[in-house]
Amino acid sequence: MAQLRVPNVSPYAAVKQSIGMSTIEVNYFRPSARGRKVFGEGGIVPFGEAWRAGANSATKIILSDDFNVRNKVLAKGEYALLAIPLSDRWELQFYPYDSQNGLSYVTKSPVLTVLADVNETVGFKETFSISLENVMLNTANLVLHWGNLQATLPMEVEIDTRVMSQIERVMKGPSNNDYFQAALFMHERGIDLKKALEYIQKVTSNKTALFFQVHREALILSDLGRAEEAIVAAQRSMKLSDEAGNQDFVRLNQRLIEKLKN
Repeated sequence: MAQLRVPNVSPYAAVKQSIGMSTIEVNYFRPSARGRKVFGEGGIVPFGEAWRAGANSATKIILSDDFNVRNKVLAKGEYALLAIPLSDRWELQFYPYDSQNGLSYVTKSPVLTVLADVNETVGFKETFSISLENVMLNTANLVLHWGNLQATLPMEVEIDTRVMSQIERVMKGPSNNDYFQAALFMHERGIDLKKALEYIQKVTSNKTALFFQVHREALILSDLGRAEEAIVAAQRSMKLSDEAGNQDFVRLNQRLIEKLKN
């Protein structure tokens, strides 16, 4: 006999975000306010009580690598997330994931308990959401948002040691792209800018160098305080950008030259 299928009042959602060389994945269900008060006395989620950070079943967070959370290590693995909301802060608890029943974790001990920053939002968030925001090279914010409250938890993953070991290995027989990628990473992370310049100039010394590669050389020279050389590189990049029909980089180089001349 066929089963009746109807829409889920709190639909399933999945979020997967790359951060550095790692990923964070969140699987959860999204309840909506539907005219109800969300947090506090008389709300869907009373302050000070454990909540499964979603609906229907436990919210699952999957980490591909170890992450640093509030100066504590949350190891690679699968976790159930519970939240204890308050008006000015949220306590977030991570449990080894072993059940879809979110309430089953209340009697267990979390492997990590941390506080998330909370702020009131101007706009009302009708449907609960979990997202990864402000994604940088090795950091992102885990954001829980519903109603007028938004909880934010910074998360960080180690990349410098992993990438630098790769750079050292690859540099034994590098291509132009290897040199460029190494210089790009080291410049963005502020690691040994003189070595980053050495790498990028192995690329830009060729007549086949591309406009964005020469622009990176100009940026590194600028950060090293070598303004005159940076201007020369930026002018070359601007010419190559114009020839390639890339007006965005023409403007980037113009702004860099103006900054260096002032």
